[in-house]
Amino acid sequence: MRITEDDIEHVLNQKGIDQKRVELIMSEIKRLENQEAELARAKAGTRKKKKFVLVASDPEDRYAKVVECPVWVVQMNDEDNHTDVVEKISRATYEYNNDVLNGSKKSSKKNPVYKISESLEQVTAKYFDDEDISVKTKEPTVIVRTDNEIPKS
Repeated sequence: MRITEDDIEHVLNQKGIDQKRVELIMSEIKRLENQEAELARAKAGTRKKKKFVLVASDPEDRYAKVVECPVWVVQMNDEDNHTDVVEKISRATYEYNNDVLNGSKKSSKKNPVYKISESLEQVTAKYFDDEDISVKTKEPTVIVRTDNEIPKS
């Protein structure tokens, strides 16, 4: 049950509390509500943006030559073959492009996509859901290479 300011004011008046006193109490309640709302806004404004980072164990230095390559995180069913992910992205993109080109896609972006990177950034989740995949990062992220050893302190 949510108690409103009107409810509080009504109860105070019913109990015979002087009207000036009721107004003072209500103004204090409003001040406290405003103060709490201000704190909530400040807390929401300090929230840090997070990103995905892929950590690759590479003790044999196999990936040392790859300096910067954009990567996306895509989730799929465990029983599905991970080598099929590009095919699934392509099928979702075909459906998206079909809807865009036939006018059944009501969107401000009426542009069909022709690259995997464009697809991962622009195609909506509805099309990927049909292929049982989920794009976790719409923007490319990075891979950090490690030799899989914790440094001695």
